Amino acid sequence: MTKTYQKPRLTATLFLLAALLFPIKSLGETTITVGDLNYVLNEEAKTAEVTGCSNGSVSNLEIPGSIQSGEVTYTVTSIKANAFSALTNVTIPASVETIGDHAFKAETLKTVTFEEGSKLKSIGAGAFAGFKINEFVGEDVDGSQIYEDVEYFQLTSINLEVCTQLETIGNEAFHYSKLSKIIIPASVNTIGKDAFADPYHPLTVKFRGTTPPTSVANLNAAKILVPASALAAYQEKFANST
Repeated sequence: MTKTYQKPRLTATLFLLAALLFPIKSLGETTITVGDLNYVLNEEAKTAEVTGCSNGSVSNLEIPGSIQSGEVTYTVTSIKANAFSALTNVTIPASVETIGDHAFKAETLKTVTFEEGSKLKSIGAGAFAGFKINEFVGEDVDGSQIYEDVEYFQLTSINLEVCTQLETIGNEAFHYSKLSKIIIPASVNTIGKDAFADPYHPLTVKFRGTTPPTSVANLNAAKILVPASALAAYQEKFANST
C-alpha cells in the first residue's frame, strides 16, 4: 500500500502573519501607521510623508517631526494632498517642507500652528481653503454660480510668519477662510491666483520682504501692508498682477 505524504499548508498562514507584522511595501515605498497617522516612508532618503489619519475621531492634531520604524528614524518632510478632512486644530512640525493640494480641506479647521524654525517651502493649491455647499441654486445672468446654505471654513489663526523658507503659496491656498490678517515671509516669491480671496471676510495681508514676490496673481486682499522703503515696487507689482 502506497502512502502519500502531504506537506503542512503553512504558506497562506505565514503570508497572513507577515502582512500583519510588517509594513506593506509597494514600488519601493513603505506604508505604515504610527499612532493616529498614516505615512508613506522613503527608505532611501529616510523621510516620511503624512497621508492621513487612521483615527477618524481626531480633531486636535500635533504632527510629529519624526517617526520610528524598527530601528530606523524617518524625518516627516511632507503632507500629502487631501490628507485631512475633519481637524479643528493642527500643529505642523518644523521639518515639513511641502504641503500638498487641499491637504487640510476641512470646514472645521480653526487654527494652524507652525513650529519655530519651520523649513516649509511650498503650500499647495487650496491647502487651507474651501467651503461646503449644501445646495446649488443655479446660475446668475452673468454666468456666475449661485449657492445657498454655504458653510465657510472656520480658519481664523495661522502663524505663517515663522515659515522663513517659504517660497510658494498655491492658487486659492487660503480661499474662503476666516482669517483677518496674514503675514507673508520675505522668502515668498510666488503667490497663486485668489490665494486669499474672500469677499465676506476682509483680510489684511502684511508683506515682510523689501522686494515684492516675483509672481503675484489677483491678491484680492482688503488691505495690503508693505515696508515703507518698498512701497513703489509693490505698487507697480500689484498694478501689473492678474
